[in-house]
Amino acid sequence: MEHGAGFIAEDLAITDGKTIYSVPWTSTFRYYSSVDQGRLNAFINKATKVFPPLELLPLTKPKPIDDYVESRRLIDSAPITHVAILERGDEGVFHEKSDEAYRKALNLNRYEFNYHRAPMLVAHEFFNPELNLDEACLAERRILRTMVDSAKELLVVRTTDATRYAGLMLDHLGKN
Repeated sequence: MEHGAGFIAEDLAITDGKTIYSVPWTSTFRYYSSVDQGRLNAFINKATKVFPPLELLPLTKPKPIDDYVESRRLIDSAPITHVAILERGDEGVFHEKSDEAYRKALNLNRYEFNYHRAPMLVAHEFFNPELNLDEACLAERRILRTMVDSAKELLVVRTTDATRYAGLMLDHLGKN
């Protein structure tokens, strides 16, 4: 943010392949107000690790998003100009070929969103064939292909220190 960037999402966004859209239910800011490790918050965090459903209870008052990010920096959508795939390895920023970027994006998406194997959805599809998980997978592939093909630049950013990804990308883009 200190480099003049706007904020769309940290952990989850939606795309049609050409534009990225923010998602209002992202958990980006969900835990920031409980990062303070006072005794009560430390206890709540430990209890939540033991019994995860506790996180669903409103034990602390949520803070508005603009307590963390200035309202003028919040962006609802933006065109996709670059796709950067983060990897662990020897540090550097490398150009990626379209087919390889697509393969990696598809693989990462399958790992993160494995709905096509979710037992509840498979059972639901059995009784409600109009759900059609195969068609959902094909739509996902088309969107990822469009995203990769629409990007001006496809990058692989490698480092062994996760705190370096942003700086490496900014250096590459000439923004640092």
